[in-house]
Amino acid sequence: MMINHPEHYKEGTRVLLLSGRYKDGLKTQRKINKISHNKEEFSQKLDELMLLKQEGERIYVSAGSRDLLKAIRFFKQKQLDNDYNPDLTEFFKKIQTRWVSSLMSPHAQDKETKVWLFDCDTEEQSNIVNDFFIEKEIKYYRYFTKNGNHYLVKPFNKKLIPLNTEEGHLIKSAFHENPMMLWSY
Repeated sequence: MMINHPEHYKEGTRVLLLSGRYKDGLKTQRKINKISHNKEEFSQKLDELMLLKQEGERIYVSAGSRDLLKAIRFFKQKQLDNDYNPDLTEFFKKIQTRWVSSLMSPHAQDKETKVWLFDCDTEEQSNIVNDFFIEKEIKYYRYFTKNGNHYLVKPFNKKLIPLNTEEGHLIKSAFHENPMMLWSY
């Protein structure tokens, strides 16, 4: 099933990931990454992954766009760190993976589009998270998943989450600071 998200989640540099989960019944897991830099490229890469997608696999996309300059700096640091590795070629044998990893580093999130994700797998958790956002007047984007729903929000003061309560722990357990959002399952 494809989830229709607002167009602005296609803008900027995004990492798209096709991946399966063993808990969804897969015998072998594969991961295929694509990178897009604008809406047109995003749609093309998403279509490519949809054609490759098999039963039990999902497509995820970086929820916030990525800051290329920050990712480049992180990539270069990894490259310099490799100078101390006895096998200097090892870094370059997995260069695509290293670049995707640099793009997905928490430090490479674009400040303007950075969002947090709250992954709610139960109705109780979803109700508590939803009530918290309403009470604190936090705007959110919500979409339904196979097992629950996700809330995307702009970063806020995490001290607002009442960690000394059971509800606060349920909210915190759903929290992801550098999220991938679900596009297809």
